[in-house]
Amino acid sequence: GSGRFLFNDFYNYLAITKSEIGLDDEKLEEQMKKYSDKKKAGQKFTARDYRSMNKIVRPDDISKLKTSKIELPDEGRREKIFRETDNNDSGRISLAGIDKTVLILYPDLYKKPALLAAYKCCDTHSNGLIDRKEFEFFFHYLVYYNNLWSFFSMIDEEGDGRVNWDAAKIVNSSKDQYNLFDAIDEDGSGRFLFDDFCNYLAATKSEIGLDEEKLEEQMKKYSDEKKAAKKFTASDYQSENKIIRPSDISMFQTSKMKFPEEGEREKIFRDMDSNGSGKLTLLEIEKTVLDVYPNLHNKQVISVAYGSCNTSADGFIDQEGFEFFFHYLAYYDNLWSLFSAINEEGDGQITRDEFMKASKLVDSDKDSNNLFDEIDVNKSGKLLFNDFCNYLATSNSRIGMNDENKSEEQNKNFLMTVKPERGSLISLL
Repeated sequence: GSGRFLFNDFYNYLAITKSEIGLDDEKLEEQMKKYSDKKKAGQKFTARDYRSMNKIVRPDDISKLKTSKIELPDEGRREKIFRETDNNDSGRISLAGIDKTVLILYPDLYKKPALLAAYKCCDTHSNGLIDRKEFEFFFHYLVYYNNLWSFFSMIDEEGDGRVNWDAAKIVNSSKDQYNLFDAIDEDGSGRFLFDDFCNYLAATKSEIGLDEEKLEEQMKKYSDEKKAAKKFTASDYQSENKIIRPSDISMFQTSKMKFPEEGEREKIFRDMDSNGSGKLTLLEIEKTVLDVYPNLHNKQVISVAYGSCNTSADGFIDQEGFEFFFHYLAYYDNLWSLFSAINEEGDGQITRDEFMKASKLVDSDKDSNNLFDEIDVNKSGKLLFNDFCNYLATSNSRIGMNDENKSEEQNKNFLMTVKPERGSLISLL
């Protein structure tokens, strides 16, 4: 119960548990490398290394923390906790000591990554121990990093401690998503860790985590956006006809691009598949579309086309799923043009009033109000692009399937239902 173990303790345990550690050199080297990599990642929170670089939240900032999780201890209470944790009266407390104290006093805040981050923020001498002065804001840091851990865990959908690029936008919605992800992902691994996440927020002096009400708002917003995006998960909806099936999309005709033939398509796939995994990420697809078809580079459209091809719903597209990607891309680009034309405010949400002016363009046989309610499946009073596409797929509509032959008829209908000054929108359809 010393809080540390000796070499004797180590090999006794391995012998009792009949562990194979040490019997296979290759496996041992793999384990040692894995541990070394984790230690390197953990070192990003060493206060001495990073306080001067603004990569941890400074005490004058952390003192502004607002929380309802705990009553932050006053000076007297904090001194009592310190003395009880410092059981050898050294004037310093170890990580093992504070670990036990948090588990006993604040079990709801006992999250190892948050605890370690808070401890290292207070360890200003980087000696592995915290003295009384350094302990002053420990519980502020503990709450703060618990807030960040909750946030990070939510966007870490695979639960492996690494976050993909598409969640970066919630960290800072005002920045370009590619540049933002690169700023957080310092080692260029293609995913960012909790350390990277916290470092970025500290370096940019972000308020995320310091105000729990604002944090909850951001988390709710992200959750709602993910729910909306999941409407296009192929495994969920292909069976319900809520995405256009490959047999239908293969008949799609367009003048926007020449669809690559099998050989060219395979070459594009190999060029995008930079790590040779046989699968493409959304990020790899987005970059290629931007380079090869910049006029079709629309994140909403790419995301929906990507979801339609991700038939295994694992977040990747294999070569088989990639076959009709460019068909889907051009098709959804057509629908986006129509959606944007109806959406006068340009906020990505069609109101009932906006829809009334152009409802006959979507379905000329149905009552406008009833049609709006049918498309608005979540009864939010506004139609998102996902709702719009879902309805067209479910109703077996041919809208968007031929951008040359259908446009004249669509434009006539549109002109009959919108204000005269919006006639210029013909070019969008």
